[in-house]
Amino acid sequence: MTDFYLIRHGQTLANRKGIMQGTSDNELTRLTATGRRQCQHTQRLLAGQTCDLVVTSPLHRALESVQLIFGQRPLPLEKDPEFAEKDYGTATGQSLAQLQAQYPDQFDQRTGEFIAEQDLVERDYVRWRKAMLAQQLLKYHRRFPTGTVMIVSHGWTIKIITALVLGMLYPDRLMDVGNGSITKISIINQETMYLDYYNRV
Repeated sequence: MTDFYLIRHGQTLANRKGIMQGTSDNELTRLTATGRRQCQHTQRLLAGQTCDLVVTSPLHRALESVQLIFGQRPLPLEKDPEFAEKDYGTATGQSLAQLQAQYPDQFDQRTGEFIAEQDLVERDYVRWRKAMLAQQLLKYHRRFPTGTVMIVSHGWTIKIITALVLGMLYPDRLMDVGNGSITKISIINQETMYLDYYNRV
C-alpha cells in the first residue's frame, strides 16, 4: 500500500484577493507572509513522517511551498506537470466572487465550485483530468508499492483526486481545500483506494 499526502500550497496574494489563478505564474501568485507561515506549520505536522519522494507542481507557488516544507530534509524531488492547477482560460485573473454573482446558476451555492454537470466541455475535462491523475498516482504506486509519497499541488487538483478516490463523478460538492492543508489517500491497487482524511490543517 502506498500512502500519498496531498498538500496544497500556501496562500498567495491572489488567494487572499479571491482571484482565479489557474496556471498563471506572476507576482499575484507568490506566497504571502500568511502562506509562508502555513507552510511552516505544515512542515511541523510532517516533521516525523517518513517519505520516499516529494512530487510537486512546477508552478512557483508550489515550488516555494516545497522549499518551506521540505527544504531542510534531503528528500528526492520531482516536478510533475500533471499536478499543476486547472487552466481557467478567460476566467484566469478574474474575481471568483464576481463570477459567482454573474453566473449564480453555474456554481454550487454551498461549496462555491463550478457545477461541471451543467457544461459538456467541463464534464469531459473533469473526466479526462481524473483519468490522467489516476495514471500518475498508479505510476508512483508501482514505484513505491509500500512507500510514502508527498505531493504539493493545488486546490482544484486535490479535489479532483479526492473525487476519484471516493468514486464521485465531479468535485462540485467537496468543500474547498485550505492553503497548507493535508489530504491523505492510500492506494492498494487500481480498484482499491482510500481517503484517510481530507483538508487537515
